[in-house]
Amino acid sequence: MLSLFNRTDSKLSLSLLIILVILLVLQLSYSKKDVRDYTEAELDKLYEQWAENDLEDDDEQENKPKTVPPIDLNLLRENANSPDDLLKMTKKGQSVMMFVSVANPVDNSKSTKEFTEKISAQWQQSFLIIILMH
Repeated sequence: MLSLFNRTDSKLSLSLLIILVILLVLQLSYSKKDVRDYTEAELDKLYEQWAENDLEDDDEQENKPKTVPPIDLNLLRENANSPDDLLKMTKKGQSVMMFVSVANPVDNSKSTKEFTEKISAQWQQSFLIIILMH
């Protein structure tokens, strides 16, 4: 009886092995198929898979404009003593672009392009170090 069980078990194992090999070969041949060789049904199936995996919440968040907090004008009148303070209060939490003119401290004249690029690179490195430290 034990020998009969072993024969059935080995036949079952062999059949499972053959099925797995066939599935593996089919999967490899399917995954290496050129896109131009896909049938219309396969393209529809791919489209449905992509549509199922779409993250609609992420798409909606990207398209929504950022909400700006309301500005209290009375608070601005009381606390905004300089243009920098005004900018700080109105642009809180937002990106701000800053434009500067660079002067050469050695001769107090307008700087050359090379000097401006050198100083700008040093500032950029300093900002990166500060960002990395936080």
